[in-house]
Amino acid sequence: MFSAVGVEFPTEDLEGRIRKLCAMAVAARESEWLPILSELRSLIHNHVTHVREQAAVALVGRNDAA
Repeated sequence: MFSAVGVEFPTEDLEGRIRKLCAMAVAARESEWLPILSELRSLIHNHVTHVREQAAVALVGRNDAA
C-alpha cells in the first residue's frame, strides 16, 4: 500500500496511475504539462520512497537473520 496525500492505495494502482500520467503527458499540449508533470513527479517520489522503505526492511531482516 502507498499513501499519497493521506490516501492509501495498492501499489498496482500507483503504477497504473503513473503509466496513465505518462501517456497523458505525451499526448498533452505544452500548456497542459505543468499539472500532469507535477502529479507524476509526486507519484514517482512516493514510489521511490516506498521502494527505499522496502529495501531497508529487507536489508535489516537479512542482518537480523545472519
